[in-house]
This record gives sequence, structure tokens and C-alpha cells, in this order.
Amino acid sequence: MNNNITRGDFGRAAPLKRKKRTSLFIILIVIIAITMVIFASPLFYVKEIKVSGISRLTPEYVKSASGIKVGEHLVNVHFSEVETVLSKTTYISSPKIIYHFPNKIEISIVEKMPVVYYSFADGYVGISTDGYVTDIIQKMTKPLPVAKGITLSSYSIGKKPHIGIAKSGQIECLTKVADELYHIGISSEISYIDVSRISNIILKSKNGLTIKCGNTEDLNYKLSILKEVIPKADHQGIVDISSPGQATYEMT
Repeated sequence: MNNNITRGDFGRAAPLKRKKRTSLFIILIVIIAITMVIFASPLFYVKEIKVSGISRLTPEYVKSASGIKVGEHLVNVHFSEVETVLSKTTYISSPKIIYHFPNKIEISIVEKMPVVYYSFADGYVGISTDGYVTDIIQKMTKPLPVAKGITLSSYSIGKKPHIGIAKSGQIECLTKVADELYHIGISSEISYIDVSRISNIILKSKNGLTIKCGNTEDLNYKLSILKEVIPKADHQGIVDISSPGQATYEMT
């Protein structure tokens, strides 16, 4: 075997190295050019921010909380970081940032707003549908029902409250009833929700009606009936909607 390298071999290797360096230089120039186009093109700047999943919050509130601004370059929008920031916001849960080509951003959230208040010596604790504390206030500013039959031992905004002496499922029962009342549109008509016994939930309307709901089975249907009954029934009566498919009214 001849392992000797001749002068001719060096002569052929030099053009190959120059050709390789030239190719790498061209690739680098192309990458730089593409990068410049991305940064300079208006296609890659946020043109529109859409907010979905809201019914009580305003789009402006969510946009402001996200920190994303129209005109900002998409390269500077770090989706996971924005989602982390939003998830720590008092009234927002399950945030998701969705990119729509070429320059639109959608912020999808689940609202974390109070649907019921818990009364304590110095004020009220707002509780959301998913059982988180949304606010602690001295005076109620929203016409929402107050919780009865549970005792909160500690609470702080953005966290789930610690329940004192309570039966299993009470807080879930309370928030489910409160959420259904809100969506049906009669939260403002209800004074309190008593979940002392989750098999026999009691509501009190602001016009004085006592409402027996039973458990949470067919709750939406029961409360839909209640919505029709409240304006018509005598304020001293008892409405029993505990049995699915029927409602009774008793004057007192």
C-alpha cells in the first residue's frame, strides 16, 4: 500500500477546502437574511389579540394581565411564560396562548370569579366555581348569595380556603349550586345557600321564600323551575323542588 502524499494531492485538497468554506459562508448569509426578514416583516408583529372564555371579565383586563401588546414582535412573546403569569392572576385559571398564522394571538382562559360569599366577622370571602378565594371584602358589592352551613378556618386570595368542621363534599356542593344560580340568572334573587346537609340543600330568596332543593341531582332543571316560581310565589311560602320533575308550594 502506498501511503505517500504527493504535491498533487495538496493541490487538489486546497480548492475543496475553499469550496466548503464558501458554501458555509453562503449558508450563513442566507440564515442572516432570513432572520432579518423575520424581524423586519410586518407579518411577524402581533396585529390582533383575541380573548376567549370570558363572560364577566373584560378583554382589556386579560390582555393587560398577559403583558402582550399589539405591535410586539412574535419572537418576544414566550407563550409558556405568559401562561404562567396569567395562571397567577386572581381571576384567571387554565390560561392557554394560541398562535394563529400569521400574526394573531388568542388568549383562552377560564374565569375565576366569585359566585358565592362566605360571611365572617370583618366582612366577606368570595369563592369561585372551582373553590378558590377570589377576594376578601368588608362590604358586598355584588348581588350574590351568602354561604351557610360551613366554617372556613383560614383563607387567602388565589388559594382554596381551609374548611373547619365540614362534611365531605360541602364546598363542592356550595360552588356547584352557586354556579348554577349564576348561569340561570337568579343569583341576585337568592339571599343564602345552606349546605349544612348536602342531601338537603336549602335556599332562601330575598323576597322571603324558603326553597328545599334536596341534593344536586338534576340541579339545573330544579333551579330552572325555581326561576319561574320566585316571581309568582308568596314571599312567606316554602317551595319544594327536591324531587326531580315536580315542584310543590306551601303557604306559611
